[in-house]
Amino acid sequence: MDSALQLRIAYDSNQSVSTKDAIGLLSQSKLVNKLTSEFVPHNTYSVWRLLALAEIPFAHNLDYTQKVIDYVTKNMGTVYGFSLFGSVEDLLPCYNSMLIEAYSKLGHSNHILVKNGIEWILRYQPINRTSKSNWNQRGVKKYGGCFNDIPCYIGVAKSVKALQSYIKYSNNPKDLRITDFIEEGTKYILSHKLYMRQRDNKPIFKDILSLSFPYNYKLNILELLEIVKEANKLKSSNCKAAKEYLNSRKLENGFWKIDYNYKAKGYISFDRKRSNGEWLTHLIKQII
Repeated sequence: MDSALQLRIAYDSNQSVSTKDAIGLLSQSKLVNKLTSEFVPHNTYSVWRLLALAEIPFAHNLDYTQKVIDYVTKNMGTVYGFSLFGSVEDLLPCYNSMLIEAYSKLGHSNHILVKNGIEWILRYQPINRTSKSNWNQRGVKKYGGCFNDIPCYIGVAKSVKALQSYIKYSNNPKDLRITDFIEEGTKYILSHKLYMRQRDNKPIFKDILSLSFPYNYKLNILELLEIVKEANKLKSSNCKAAKEYLNSRKLENGFWKIDYNYKAKGYISFDRKRSNGEWLTHLIKQII
């Protein structure tokens, strides 16, 4: 077992780990070494590295992590939040939300870009089929129609998860606008039984039932279960099908395996497809 996973298990179990011991485990980790062995000054590359590091406790202490944060802040920050290409017109809900989550987990929940990104979500992100947005920049139209008559499901779910992370990792008083958004967004996710289209109960999109980690912009069933668990809604009957699906994927040896490896510059899977998914198995056991 990689030492970074040992650290994550200890962290999730609320075991006391000193910063010194944690840094020692990070320095021994083959995964961390792989993640930090090179830096490419590229926007999406930086996104995937930062999201990966945010899943590893104490990774905010690494010089490499701060280097990526500095790059993202300089090249993807706007007065409205995080933009994939650094301009307001190219702001996309999924990337804005993923970076809010990563910054929050890495100890930067009070960063001005996080504040800006949260305000953007609260002002412009449609949360269900009846809500509309007056955001009209070209990115949401050019890159997939985020705000069509039915809002992009990925954008809704990622926005909820971003706000959950902000609340969890910041010391700021709860904003009722944030808690109301999370409640309404969770209700919308549950109305889809997490992964089903309402009209025919078929998967909302192709890869939603795939298992992979760390997460990418292609939302999957495990990430959706994390969202409803954080909202204390995991016992809802609308989660039954998703939990049964995950249980059906369990191997006889008690492990789960990833079946999808996102292909993008900078993205590194924590598990290998042909091996027992140690990270994946830990996450699933944490949830269900």
